[in-house]
Amino acid sequence: MWMKKSVALLPGLLLLAWLSGCGTASGPGNASSGKPDRVSIQIDEVTGTKQVVTLTVAGLVQQLYATMYALPQMPDNQPCPANLGPHYTLTFSQGGKTLVTVIAMRDGCGPVSLKGETRDRQATTNFWAQLDQAIYHASTPASVQWLAVMRMPQTGQPPLTARISSATTAQRLYNAILALPLTSLNKGNLEGVPEYQLVFHAADQEIPSVIDTQHNLISLNGNVHTRTGLYTLSDQFKRLLEETLAGATFAPARPDAATLTIQKRDVTSAQIMKDMTFLEQFYTKFTTLQPAQPPQGCPSEADKVAGKGTFYDFRFSQWSLPLLQAEVYEGSCKLIENTSTGQYYQGDQEFWNIVHRAAG
Repeated sequence: MWMKKSVALLPGLLLLAWLSGCGTASGPGNASSGKPDRVSIQIDEVTGTKQVVTLTVAGLVQQLYATMYALPQMPDNQPCPANLGPHYTLTFSQGGKTLVTVIAMRDGCGPVSLKGETRDRQATTNFWAQLDQAIYHASTPASVQWLAVMRMPQTGQPPLTARISSATTAQRLYNAILALPLTSLNKGNLEGVPEYQLVFHAADQEIPSVIDTQHNLISLNGNVHTRTGLYTLSDQFKRLLEETLAGATFAPARPDAATLTIQKRDVTSAQIMKDMTFLEQFYTKFTTLQPAQPPQGCPSEADKVAGKGTFYDFRFSQWSLPLLQAEVYEGSCKLIENTSTGQYYQGDQEFWNIVHRAAG
């Protein structure tokens, strides 16, 4: 789906109010000639969450500033994709005095609106790369207290988990990740089934990390609050990881939290499963189901047209490690999938009784 570009992709009155009273447009002889020593970056995610980071590395600040003023003007009547992405509000300052405020949108045609200019500029790949770099260096490392680890098992076996309570050991491994070569800035997720999943626990944050030895990568997702990136594994890090895990005691995972989301027709409800005994019973039952081939044409078109059937989304975790995510459908046909692995299962009557009990 395509749409014609609107000014900065903002409602017209809002943008007009933002631009009004700003004076003449900035140019090479105006704000663009400044030497900012700080940039504050507010990140507005599509999910509605907001984060603010501040970069004080003058060289990086001035590099981003110069790149921004070198951006071309947005062409007239350019068709733009109707995709969604984060928005950034950048405030450049020098000696405590604001030089310029900027809104950069990572969606549509990537408009960059400078306060005082009446026409948008168009972001380039280089601009986004430098903005990612600025956000990375503005995000501080975490102070880790302990570490949770999950080792992915052989097919058909439940995962194994361990808790490393030593803050020194956990911090050493976290610091070793930050010392690895960066592959991609601010990309804290990996696709596919990893060999290990970790969660570094700080006082005010839980930081997921995924290790994919097959592709020699490790992710760290600080959600901007702390460092976020995708890193390339080194032999030295692999030795440290092996040494760290050798001192940990692994055992079959036991969930300590679970959520259930139910969708029926156009109504969606979510709940937290609080009965720990029942939670463990359900998790154990799921891990003993027999694998099966996915049923063809389920949900059926007739179910979709009639609005028939119920979708259940179960998520089990331990120490914030994602043990199991299961999608279950019940209508004219039945479907059970472990979306963590892509494996389908055959449910018996006991399983469906537990599902109905969980749904209340």
